[in-house]
Amino acid sequence: MAPGFIILPIDLAWFLDFERADFNDRQKLLREGKSRRRIVPTSQMYRAHLEREGKLAAFPFAGEKGVNRAVSNECQDQGGLYEVYVRTDHLTNHWNDEEILGLFLRGKIWHGSPAALILHAARVLSYPNRGEEWVDEEKLRSVSELILLWGREPTPSHQTDGNSGDSTSKSTPPSPPPNSEPDDQNPRGNYEPSRWIRCV
Repeated sequence: MAPGFIILPIDLAWFLDFERADFNDRQKLLREGKSRRRIVPTSQMYRAHLEREGKLAAFPFAGEKGVNRAVSNECQDQGGLYEVYVRTDHLTNHWNDEEILGLFLRGKIWHGSPAALILHAARVLSYPNRGEEWVDEEKLRSVSELILLWGREPTPSHQTDGNSGDSTSKSTPPSPPPNSEPDDQNPRGNYEPSRWIRCV
């Protein structure tokens, strides 16, 4: 049976821009005889981006009545925003209470690795849909493109990505926070479904 749901960051375009800029920066370093490992956005970096863009208040805050009543204060101050996509909706057939449905179907703040959720979503989306559209095409393309970009490695003769400019552009990935991990941990980070469940 195909997996029934995925959880994705609300701003996949930022992850694409970040990876393109990071790749170009590593490409430039390689041409200079230097190298470093890929930087993949952590939960703190994703949250900082949402704060800069004014997107962090897109969903209700912890304690508010309604669709996000179960968001805890423990998670509210950490991580970024995510949305849930359900392949087969088994919930609305049984409940019509907005608060109950909101526990499962509405976006939430989560403090785990965004890259781990994207990788998990890519695995789920590899299953045939049999004509059932449950994730829009733009999201599908973004996830697929991100997986392809994460598979690239710079080479001495490789040209930079013209769409994102050089490493001095505004899309240049910021320095990772002290507790962030290089790419041997992210995007292959720990997927923590129990923590997601506890915090929504």
